[in-house]
Amino acid sequence: MGAFGAQIATKCLTLIGLMIESKETQFSCILFKFFVSLQADTGTMTLINYMKRAFAKNCLMLLAMGLLTACSSDDDMDTSLVYVTPNKEVSDFFQDELHGPYWDHYGTEFKTFFEQGEWDDESCMMINSRQEFQQAYMGTKELPDIDFGQYTLLIGRTWGNDSSYELDDVILKNKGDYYELETKLLHYVDRGAFYAITKIYYWRLYQKCPQKGITIKRTVTDTSTSQNNDDEVQGYWGLDGFVEMIPQNAAPYTLLIKWDDEKGKVALGQYIADNKDVVLDRIDFGKDDQCYLITTKVIESQDFFVSTSYKTKTMTAENDYITVLPRIVVKLGGDNNINPILEKYADVMTLDDDLYASASQGRYMFKCHLNTSREVLQLASEIHQNANVEWAEPEMYIPFKLTE
Repeated sequence: MGAFGAQIATKCLTLIGLMIESKETQFSCILFKFFVSLQADTGTMTLINYMKRAFAKNCLMLLAMGLLTACSSDDDMDTSLVYVTPNKEVSDFFQDELHGPYWDHYGTEFKTFFEQGEWDDESCMMINSRQEFQQAYMGTKELPDIDFGQYTLLIGRTWGNDSSYELDDVILKNKGDYYELETKLLHYVDRGAFYAITKIYYWRLYQKCPQKGITIKRTVTDTSTSQNNDDEVQGYWGLDGFVEMIPQNAAPYTLLIKWDDEKGKVALGQYIADNKDVVLDRIDFGKDDQCYLITTKVIESQDFFVSTSYKTKTMTAENDYITVLPRIVVKLGGDNNINPILEKYADVMTLDDDLYASASQGRYMFKCHLNTSREVLQLASEIHQNANVEWAEPEMYIPFKLTE
């Protein structure tokens, strides 16, 4: 039986080799070939029975080897990678610097991570070292510290047909030999938008990923503002119903700045001096308490009022925009009693005495003590919900053309 045992051992080794070499061959097929081969060599069923007993003792080992072989399959590589929450330094850097290239009014071009691309350009870069980070960045700011020994940085750009498209999520999957990057967009079908291709930029920080090729998949899901946070929609209730205000969403931004006193004027001058990388230009237009700023981002301050630039559904000219002033006109109906409104909103607005004469027509002008156009629009919408209010509209400059 020693010779028989040797034969069986040899066949077992052959069987194990087949299992390791062929991940696609079914175990039962290999086992069948093993039995047939052994029977042909010995010519007797006694040996088959002996082999069965010997194999039974080792089946757990063989099954374990089969499981280990299965675990080495590429199927388990199809997993989504979880991105890491960055620190404030890194977040602030990308908040300021991740945008498309643009030119100031003197013709100087500003670039950070991307050149001008085609309207449907979809691209990304995977960065695994400080040197790669420096090579990718074309701006002038100091780069934040990222431990590339532990982390991988992903920076990308996708696009929407207009400003009703927003980035919902970015999913990076390890597919074994390559990564699949899915950019998931939401299309707000009930949101008014002018037709203009919108570049959408994103970045993510992951645990260290080996460098591999990336394929990009772009998906779009239709949705509506009613299914999301209402605060995301800016607008007001006017004479003809709700007017949605669509904010400018790409640099350079044109902002209306208004200040009430010398303190605000000085604060604005100091802000411009301290933030030369943010403020590209200042445009004065004959008002003692107002100006426009051209900036790389939308700014806010407690010392002066800031309005971003907006479009509405009816504005079709490419460069026509609206800015909001910190004043609201309220039209009353019924008994024309303004006192409930005055009392309810005394902390955020006061009656403008210069226009009080229009009260005979049920119209009142209020001065808002707010700092942003978003707050003014929110207040106007809230005032409209009060009984006896027919409409409430912010005062605006309309239209004006953004400087190209």
